[in-house]
Amino acid sequence: MDFRYPYIVIIHRNERGWIALQDKKKFDADWDLVNKLDKMAIDYLKDGFSPKETQGLILNSELFKEWKSTERCFDVHYHDILRFEDLSSSLEFDNYVNMLKSIAFRKMEDKANSFEIESNTIYNGPTVHDTNSGRVYDRLFYQIGISISPFELGIEMGKFCKSMNFSEPIGLLEFLALFTNNASGLLNLGLEKLQELSDKQFIIEEFKNKYILKYKK
Repeated sequence: MDFRYPYIVIIHRNERGWIALQDKKKFDADWDLVNKLDKMAIDYLKDGFSPKETQGLILNSELFKEWKSTERCFDVHYHDILRFEDLSSSLEFDNYVNMLKSIAFRKMEDKANSFEIESNTIYNGPTVHDTNSGRVYDRLFYQIGISISPFELGIEMGKFCKSMNFSEPIGLLEFLALFTNNASGLLNLGLEKLQELSDKQFIIEEFKNKYILKYKK
């Protein structure tokens, strides 16, 4: 069970500070209801509703009435707009990563060299607009001194994954972890890909050096 869920406050604690669930079945039922409410919120956001509009729809839903009908094991603060803004940001980030993966996959198949693809791509996600160059860059890499546009980033992700003989692109955070030497950021790749990375350290370092030389601010 994951207790890292945002906004949750567990109300049952023993004298040592450990969580002591008095009724696991009740907790699990509450958790399932929260997941249903969150899924409903995400569906509204996907349909184009704003975080504020989504909050209103959730607070007036039958599911939320059910949530409020009895004492719960924890609170998730549905009256806090930040909850829905966070869900919206998370959804936007997921869409951004999927866009990068789509470009990367086309590059792996040698189908993503056209500037027409770049000009028709909308970058909603973690980006920054550089006033000096007038260009849009990926914000996460920009923060570590690398100026690369989302389209170029997708291309480079595809190049890297092809050099690793991966069947599909890795995610943005995993790709970023290669440059920040954050081993924990690679754990989601799975054992097979991790072993592949371990076996091809020379190729990785060579790729990183060329990448940094090309895009370093």
